[in-house]
Amino acid sequence: VGTIAAEVEFYVPMGQRLTDAAYIDLLFNFSEVVETSRSALALQLNYETPLASAVLGSPETTPSALVGQNQAMSPNRMRAWIPAGAIIPGETNVINITLDVQGEWECYPPDPAVSWLSISGESIVSLPREIDAEMFAEPIVGWFPIPFNGTQDLNNVWIALPDKPSRLELEQAFRFI
Repeated sequence: VGTIAAEVEFYVPMGQRLTDAAYIDLLFNFSEVVETSRSALALQLNYETPLASAVLGSPETTPSALVGQNQAMSPNRMRAWIPAGAIIPGETNVINITLDVQGEWECYPPDPAVSWLSISGESIVSLPREIDAEMFAEPIVGWFPIPFNGTQDLNNVWIALPDKPSRLELEQAFRFI
């Protein structure tokens, strides 16, 4: 009961961008308690770009009925396009998966063992990339920290100091790091 979120992080290197074919295909199942309690599932990119949402229990997301005693439910699917322009190259990007459950149970919410949503490990985050030709143009000051953030951990950045750096030079180097 309430709101719970999970995150999927991914990285797009500097000098690359996603193609228009990038998407997430989320496969999931949920209990009948979640289905009947005014619940919603939403996908969001980098905490600000909405990708998709669905009311659980609507015809598009209702779990398939069991045909036989030993037959498992087929998964539900939420598929969303990932807009290339919302990706931040050279930094960690995040897809948020948020479940909001609003039951009317007053003081007696259901046991967590019977109110659940599970995401399948067979879900797909497809991130086809291409070279970003604009990144190879001569950098300008407004692009900072480009070109210094070619890798996420800045392991390819060198800071040069004189043999006997002054206190001010050391402070500036540490501030940059």
